[in-house]
Amino acid sequence: MAKRGRKKARTTPKKRKERVIVDRIGATPESIIKKVILVGRGNDPTLGESPIGVMVARKIITPTDEHHLKDVAKLRKFRHGSPTPSALSEGKSPSLFDSEAKTRSYHEAADALGMAYNAIMEVAAHNHYPSWLLAKIGLMRMTKSDEVRMGEFNTGLLVLANLWGMRIRTT
Repeated sequence: MAKRGRKKARTTPKKRKERVIVDRIGATPESIIKKVILVGRGNDPTLGESPIGVMVARKIITPTDEHHLKDVAKLRKFRHGSPTPSALSEGKSPSLFDSEAKTRSYHEAADALGMAYNAIMEVAAHNHYPSWLLAKIGLMRMTKSDEVRMGEFNTGLLVLANLWGMRIRTT
């Protein structure tokens, strides 16, 4: 049986291959391709960063609907806080008048939306891509439940348009 001993110390340092470090500022090619697929050819790929942007690019909703969805998201964020809080978010206490008006406006919208509230909040506040949207642009198969959710979303848009009118809100 061979005697095991210590390995001898290496006298010359082992050569290392130099690593190439690539600094990427901006999107990767894969994420750009994903965004182009979401928004469709000929549309601005930066709109693929949110489901609202995809719907605007695909002309599923109008610019007025986009503003209504963003208003609902702002009011929800004001009332309940961000659904995805960040470490850099600043606490800001609004004036009492703004607080009461925004809270009242949020409750009016939530009460008016009724069953469509979850469908609207999924897109507007939580920034989720609903399966019905992916089915509508041809990336998935549309199911019965997708059709129901899409109907609830469209009903919610009509409710918001009736509640806030065709004007673009800036609150």
